[in-house]
Amino acid sequence: GRFSAGKSMFINSVLGRDELLPVDQAPTTSVPTYIISGDCDKVGAYTTKGASLELDAEAVGAISHGFQKAYGLGLAQYLSYLSVSVTGFQSGIALLDTPGYNKADETVIDTYTDSRKAYDQLKAVDCLIWLLDVSNGTLTDKDIKFIRELNLSTKILIVVNKCDLIKSYMAVVEQVKSDAIAAGIDLYDVIPYSSKYPD
Repeated sequence: GRFSAGKSMFINSVLGRDELLPVDQAPTTSVPTYIISGDCDKVGAYTTKGASLELDAEAVGAISHGFQKAYGLGLAQYLSYLSVSVTGFQSGIALLDTPGYNKADETVIDTYTDSRKAYDQLKAVDCLIWLLDVSNGTLTDKDIKFIRELNLSTKILIVVNKCDLIKSYMAVVEQVKSDAIAAGIDLYDVIPYSSKYPD
């Protein structure tokens, strides 16, 4: 989904782990992040040069867009992806949290843009859950173009997130469903959700 659709918070919510992935009002995720089952909770970083290292929570936070904006140094361009091992998570499944696709990082060359990072990782997924902020109203032409370019062979689940923000969220869900079908997107379903209040 787009920047600030709540992708990281959605994963935290689904896993019942509020502090697993960094979240903020501003765009946070700047490196594709895989969540996998592990014997202990840990984060590994994998560089574009093939090296790997373990990170603590402070280092994970330093990779965010906020760090780049504050210090003018983009660490994300040197990382291919992060791997977050979580105890108690279902083995054989990996969740992928991507940077928002819709705002290229203008301080680095195109190879490292958030859109390119998201696209490169998503084109290999088995299933796609597309998150949409309820405040956006529906899928944009850019959303539809990006989804189509992935050329996935499986149906797509669209989650209309942040439904705690408006009372008329079901009207948005129905509009998204109608627009997705009209655009030829092969839907599994469109569902409402609130990462903040999942119950």
